[in-house]
Amino acid sequence: MRSELRLTLTLLLPIMFLHACVTPAVRRAEPEPETEIWRAETLAYEELFDPLELEEPAWSIDTPELLLNAQVDPEELVQPRDSVILGYRVQIAATPDLTEAQSIQERALLLLGEAGVYYEYDPPLYRIRVGNCPDRKSARRLQQRARAVGFTKAWIVQSRITLKTPD
Repeated sequence: MRSELRLTLTLLLPIMFLHACVTPAVRRAEPEPETEIWRAETLAYEELFDPLELEEPAWSIDTPELLLNAQVDPEELVQPRDSVILGYRVQIAATPDLTEAQSIQERALLLLGEAGVYYEYDPPLYRIRVGNCPDRKSARRLQQRARAVGFTKAWIVQSRITLKTPD
């Protein structure tokens, strides 16, 4: 039995080895030869070309008569936008509970609503903040007012604020 196995292995191993060595190689795609048209397009260019010397056709845009006769003040077209700057707000609470944050926000709206009340979610906390103070002095006054109406742990934080433009 051993001699048969030895004979089989002796015959099969060289055949398997030769088979592995003769596998077909992967052929690479040959690059396309450069054509005369390609050479002419890429190599023939004018270095002294000046785009300002181009003669382009004149454009005409039809303007509706309604727009020609309209009496519009340019100042009415420009609407001032609120600006967002780096300023201060007074943080009155920070809690992980959404319902508690909403109740604090409602209470702040009643007591400090004219200052602007905001809540931000920065996981895991809801932060309730009031005011849009451009400087620390006005933020200090708002902090004292918040403490006076019951938010005893109010503190000043630097934040992006929205400055309203006068109407």
